[in-house]
Amino acid sequence: MRVKKSVSKNTINYAIIKDIKVGNKRTSTVVENLGNHETLQLLHPEMEPMEWAKLRTKELTELDKEDKQEILVKLHENKQLK
Repeated sequence: MRVKKSVSKNTINYAIIKDIKVGNKRTSTVVENLGNHETLQLLHPEMEPMEWAKLRTKELTELDKEDKQEILVKLHENKQLK
């Protein structure tokens, strides 16, 4: 996961995006929209908005890693896969 920073004429917007690979193609999806620069400064005055966004990204990445589990699939050589 990574932070996407969109700069426009009036404000800066932050979002957390995740890259997903499907087959040979790669795409990205928005995991969480964090808001604009001014809103994040009001919500978290102790640090810069980009620093807070990076910390939030690390939290979500750790949660995502915890959710992944290994799955054991038993196959038989004489049975056809459907």
